[in-house]
Amino acid sequence: MNGRGIAAFAMFPLIIASSSVTAAHVAPKGYEFISDPAALVQIPFAGFQSRESSEAILLDGITTGNSSHSWSRVNKRAVIRIAFDFGGQVRLSRLEIHRGDTPRAFRAGSHGIRLLGKQEKGSYGAYSVLATTIWKQESEPTAVVDLPDVVVRSVELEFYVPKKRRDLQISEVVFQGERIGDDNETSSIPPQRPWVDCFGQYTREAWDGKISSKNQLAMQGKKDVGSIDQIPPLPYPHDQYGGLAGSKEEFGLTGSGFFRVSKVNGKWWFVTPEGNLFFALGMDSVLNPGRSKMLAHHREAYTSSCPPKTGNFYIENLKAKFGQNYIESWLRVSLHRISKWNFNTLGKWSTRAAWDEGKAVKSMPYTVVLRLGKDVKMVPLTDRGHAIPDVFEDDFEKNLSGFLGNEINVKGLKADPWFLGYMINNEEILDWKLVRDIMALEGSDWAIKRKLVKWLQQRYDGRLRQLNRSWGLDSSTFAALQRPQSLRRPHAKARREMETFVGVVAERYFRILSETLKRIDPNHLYLGNNMGWLWSDAAVKAYGRHVDVASFDHYTARFDAAFFDHLANLTDRPILVGEHGISVPGRGLRVNVNGRDQVTRARLYEDYIKDLAQRPYMVGNFYFMIKNQEVGGNHGKFIKSVANGFIDITDQEDKVMGEVAADVHARIYEIRKP
Repeated sequence: MNGRGIAAFAMFPLIIASSSVTAAHVAPKGYEFISDPAALVQIPFAGFQSRESSEAILLDGITTGNSSHSWSRVNKRAVIRIAFDFGGQVRLSRLEIHRGDTPRAFRAGSHGIRLLGKQEKGSYGAYSVLATTIWKQESEPTAVVDLPDVVVRSVELEFYVPKKRRDLQISEVVFQGERIGDDNETSSIPPQRPWVDCFGQYTREAWDGKISSKNQLAMQGKKDVGSIDQIPPLPYPHDQYGGLAGSKEEFGLTGSGFFRVSKVNGKWWFVTPEGNLFFALGMDSVLNPGRSKMLAHHREAYTSSCPPKTGNFYIENLKAKFGQNYIESWLRVSLHRISKWNFNTLGKWSTRAAWDEGKAVKSMPYTVVLRLGKDVKMVPLTDRGHAIPDVFEDDFEKNLSGFLGNEINVKGLKADPWFLGYMINNEEILDWKLVRDIMALEGSDWAIKRKLVKWLQQRYDGRLRQLNRSWGLDSSTFAALQRPQSLRRPHAKARREMETFVGVVAERYFRILSETLKRIDPNHLYLGNNMGWLWSDAAVKAYGRHVDVASFDHYTARFDAAFFDHLANLTDRPILVGEHGISVPGRGLRVNVNGRDQVTRARLYEDYIKDLAQRPYMVGNFYFMIKNQEVGGNHGKFIKSVANGFIDITDQEDKVMGEVAADVHARIYEIRKP
């Protein structure tokens, strides 16, 4: 076989092995037999190099044989996918990926790997496994992933390449395992080794504090409950809501009875109901532990002989730790921990019980995320991210008003002074990809599609040929554009025009949201929509015109001042980070922002908070999240398996992170300097 491309690389075998080396067989040129050839699956794989440019992902070199590659852009990163078909069932136990690039070609930990397994024909996810890893050090040439004896017919590898221009070269991919069937066999074959133990902990790694018995949990539970007779107060003078005591008088502020925002000496602040300055340091996802579920097919495939019936290891661990009243004890301990770490707000995704407990025992304001969709028609998407409503539907305002009014009344938010403000939806797509997906809709069913076609006709003044050329279309009439259209790779000019239309959509969307919220509840702040990574400048400008506080979710190891300065210039509003987190590699969990180890992670967080607090437009940061997610995924979503938490699956604290967070939070007003 010959590889073709910009650069040529040698080809390497993908080898599935079942036993020891057999010397009696001679390998063909370019291959190496490490086992009985009868048990081998060999798929030639050409090394490749990925290079990210401003417009596209270029692959230098090709894959051959039964493998294939594709690429896309997710979160402003390159995602390179390579598929391998084994031609029958194999049981995988190990994956090795060898780098071919120079050791310092990229920042350590910036390239993630994801593996998806396919068992039955046409059925992904039967035995899916998230085997994410990173090269932990820049000098390491090989990433090694132990697999839980997963049975598959094919796999897809995804390589995540960071948004900054760095090269990634892969010289070799090796799977180890054994062949167990052929295409005529379709029976499910369970794995031989567990991936997690009876407590939901990763079995392929040991660490200090790893739980081995329920007695350990029970002893820890007695210790935790015995230490929470009194919630620790904030370490600076404060009013009952956590605001800086005395700042009302010092800066001539007034209390309104509810939280508001104000600019004082050139810096934006929250102002408490009593009139004092407040900088929000929130903890996200103080959730009902009942939501902490490992996916069902992971539970069946990767646990030992003691999986919990519900798939919820965290609940079982809390029962062992706290006994019959485990929910009450968990809530009290959780609020005590958050207070001990000097957080002052319950952030996104926290449970109602946590709001009530926070108000009852300590100054702990809270936020609420209201998710649209039940009563509002949402635009279907093909990309990662969350949908927006069809804001041009005749009944959009009416349906939105009914939904928000009901949610606000049911939750009893309108008269609550502890309530910081509303967040609507989460990480919506508001860049050119939204227009791509709108173009794929049928105009007779979607008002937003009809609006787009009308807008294009006006923008091009009826010059259809020019539109076809600019957007890569082949339409005979403007009316024909109402039918579904495919926009695969629009060029730069077309993307700019698409983002202009996104600005039109965003202006209507955020204006109606803001007006509706203020009409229903004039007392509380509109904290925005937690914008993620898929937005245009035109959308952000519209956002800033209608929100009280512009919230953004943003995951980086260090505070990105240039990025947030740009957002501040676009919005001219105070900014709140709704999600930020740093991971520690290992224990079978995924890394989204690499903290390398516990000490490094804690210091990165400290530096992040100090840098963030000194920007005049920032009013707070919410950390995502209090607990690590589950090995193998949770909440019904395969990708949610991240090691960001301050506590783990057995409710054990990361003491280093907690101590450093408590220290930097205690100094927040010294750092912020009112």
